[in-house]
Amino acid sequence: MPHPTPPASPAPAAGLPPHTRIDLRRLRQVDLNLLLVLRTLLETTSVSETARRLDSSQPTVSRMLERLRRELDDPLLVKSSNAMVRTARASALRPVLDQLIEVLQEVYRPPRDYRLADEHRSLTIGANDALQAIFAGPLIRALGERAPHALLRFKPVPYPNPMRALLDGEVDLLLAMSEEEAPAFRSSVLVQSGFSCLCAAGNPAVGARTSIAEIAPLPYLDVSHMGQISAATDALFAAAGQRKNTVAAMSSFLAAPGVLAGTPMVSLVPAYLAPILGHHPGVRLAPLAHATPQHTIRMLWHNATHFDAFMATVRAIAQAVAQAGPAVF
Repeated sequence: MPHPTPPASPAPAAGLPPHTRIDLRRLRQVDLNLLLVLRTLLETTSVSETARRLDSSQPTVSRMLERLRRELDDPLLVKSSNAMVRTARASALRPVLDQLIEVLQEVYRPPRDYRLADEHRSLTIGANDALQAIFAGPLIRALGERAPHALLRFKPVPYPNPMRALLDGEVDLLLAMSEEEAPAFRSSVLVQSGFSCLCAAGNPAVGARTSIAEIAPLPYLDVSHMGQISAATDALFAAAGQRKNTVAAMSSFLAAPGVLAGTPMVSLVPAYLAPILGHHPGVRLAPLAHATPQHTIRMLWHNATHFDAFMATVRAIAQAVAQAGPAVF
């Protein structure tokens, strides 16, 4: 009885030496952002200078260096007098990382004959309804002029893990309230804003300018998506030695004017929403009399899309909309 023929061994990938195996499972766990940070660290031998070059923060870069040390099982940079010096492993990695970064740039560099006007892809932006109200119109109009065949899709921020949605490609760009940078992702500040008081147009208890002490006794409508704004306004009341007199809560800022109109209720809303919320004839906005802490709206994206010409164009338009301010809303 003939013996069965054993299955053939898989051929090695083209360009690799015999017996070389590509561990795809291991490579899926590699964060390319860490390699970019490592390459910069080995060039500068300085955490602070690396943070400056990558438009990041020293604590963020320090955390990423510790992660690299664990994953590569090497200290990489060690203290010597008042400076940091590379280990032997780090020195050997420098030319490898330079080649790797150049290859990645080449992969994402647009072809020389790339024309934005011929772009047919779609791009998905995660943003809540208020930020869609601000950015969607200008973005759609501007991109329509430059890339008439491209498609922008807006969807709510995918909670509870928006960063995972970026990693998985569920969204290409996030517009979200974030006070801190997200390690391993690219980000850019779009808006920094304080708060204004939104109330009925005829509310006699709220002056043209108001204060936390003045509005604290009034019935309060707590408007917040995922609790972030609520936490920020709680802190404002606490700093003034006051507490909200909350009588109702909701998640949509765009619906708030219709709820407040004709009532004694008040609400603190981000000042950047004033041009939109103030359009309702039944409400008005009263700036707070004293300076208030700002909160930050950031644009976030994965490093894998950073060099894509189409996505870079959309990010540039979003940044221009934010810089232009209320006049474009």
